[in-house]
Amino acid sequence: MKNRIQQLLFAMLLAALAFSGCKDDDPLPDNPYDDIDYGNGNPNAYTPDPDGIAGIYENILRRKCNLPGCHDGHFEPDFRSIQSSWSTLVYHDIVKNTQDSAYSYRVLPNDTANSMFWYRLTRGDAQLQQMPATGQYLTATELANVRNWILNGAKDMFGNTPILAKWRTQHLGLCRLQPLLHRSVGCDQQPFGFGSLPSFQSRSEYQLQRLDARGG
Repeated sequence: MKNRIQQLLFAMLLAALAFSGCKDDDPLPDNPYDDIDYGNGNPNAYTPDPDGIAGIYENILRRKCNLPGCHDGHFEPDFRSIQSSWSTLVYHDIVKNTQDSAYSYRVLPNDTANSMFWYRLTRGDAQLQQMPATGQYLTATELANVRNWILNGAKDMFGNTPILAKWRTQHLGLCRLQPLLHRSVGCDQQPFGFGSLPSFQSRSEYQLQRLDARGG
């Protein structure tokens, strides 16, 4: 008798499972994104102003200059991002100058004639080669974009006009630190590198001192 009851219960369980498996699944909830018409284009397409720093970065610097071993962070100008490009160009001191030292900034807003960046993109000389170094020079349209950006104030990606700081920081020399107290006790105004430190002084007593135009 007990076995018959167990068999009956087992048969009822199987029937219940079979019945539940034959039921239609509950409908899925509505997806609010199903009704969006994305069109045939790319919804993520981004077309920056070609005459702005964002467009110049996207169309020129990222493609032609931010290359391995070049302006990819190995040296300045740093073209790894829009902000790093702008920061290392506008009102930024130059490293290599022309033979007559004619330039002071990589980009001088509103002035292509005194912008080293423009000089390097448009010509070369015995000392400085034309950029990009790959030989894939900018097209007339790309040069026009760069020229328009500079002449329109070399604004940043947010449209802000750059402001030249009143005092520019420069590396002028090294200062000797007072032992233990780590306080500056005197600066050598004549710059020298770590390889040329006086032999009678420990290298650990020196630190790089940033001095502005006022000497402080």
